[in-house]
Amino acid sequence: MNFFPNIYPDEILYSILARYHHLSGNLKVEKTMFDLYGVKCTQILDFPKITDRLVKNIPGKNNYSEQNFIRNHSLLPYFLPFLTPKSKQQVLQMMASNTRYHLIHSQVGYIAKSSISNHLKYCTSCLIEDLNKNGESYWRRTHQAPGNFYCLDHQRILSTGCEACGFHFTTKLRNKLFILKQFCPNCGSDLTLQNQSWSPLLSEYKTELIEISNEINYLFNQQDIWLDELFPKLHNLYVMKLIEANFYEFSNKLRLRKLIYFFEKFYSRSLLKLLGCDAEIGGWLRECIDGEYARHPLKHILLIKFLFGSLNGFKLQQTSLNPNTIQNGSRLSSSEIKIAA
Repeated sequence: MNFFPNIYPDEILYSILARYHHLSGNLKVEKTMFDLYGVKCTQILDFPKITDRLVKNIPGKNNYSEQNFIRNHSLLPYFLPFLTPKSKQQVLQMMASNTRYHLIHSQVGYIAKSSISNHLKYCTSCLIEDLNKNGESYWRRTHQAPGNFYCLDHQRILSTGCEACGFHFTTKLRNKLFILKQFCPNCGSDLTLQNQSWSPLLSEYKTELIEISNEINYLFNQQDIWLDELFPKLHNLYVMKLIEANFYEFSNKLRLRKLIYFFEKFYSRSLLKLLGCDAEIGGWLRECIDGEYARHPLKHILLIKFLFGSLNGFKLQQTSLNPNTIQNGSRLSSSEIKIAA
């Protein structure tokens, strides 16, 4: 490797690799991966692996580091606040090696079922701005976060492909690395001229989807220590708020059916299905509250919005709720939580 492309703000590593592949003139992705990493490997969108090898291979003096790529150019910061300390350590170890991706996904409670989970997303206005400013565009990290349908910078719905021919940019093809260009790679239509209008389904939940996008962007943009220290407090804060909202009986039984009823009433089944969070709602709600297993950040966002209004509201309530005590001064352990029939 005798060059490395400049990195743009909020650019996801997949995009950097794709631009290198395009600029290098390599015909095969395998050749590009070997150039970059020095070994045979594959990379997908969310959790880059063996970035230490990439850093070592980048030519010339630079300020790149493995931590920088993971912190600023991957989706890991979206997941970190909701991982157990053990899972956090295991995920970082897996990313440092050439571990199979399904093992990493299992550690973070990944949502495999989603209508656009394998599609790259972009904003037409971002594309136009990038072309005018840089002569090229790129895939933004925050746009790719599961559950994000909206560009807050331009207040536009995100697109996953070409409206003219129905083509979708997908990460499923291991022999392809798509760069974001002005023209559709399938039919040649100008992507900057797309209407990018809300579909009837998305329009129905426009307000909710924008609110969720705000929460996702909040997670990426907040570098506060409270996020790094969130997980140990999460269980108690959930339980105390649920007690306050009468979702617990005096015998410490969680009124799960009541919780599911009001949770579905708050969001609707259709919206939860759109977000890929409609399966076994009671199961994942209980596991988010229990805190013994990693659950997808989108599920935690939904629960936090339901109980606290927003992540910022959740943060503010930490000052008024003592996370080390619950009513009688003791932590409510997972074994003490009984599920009411």
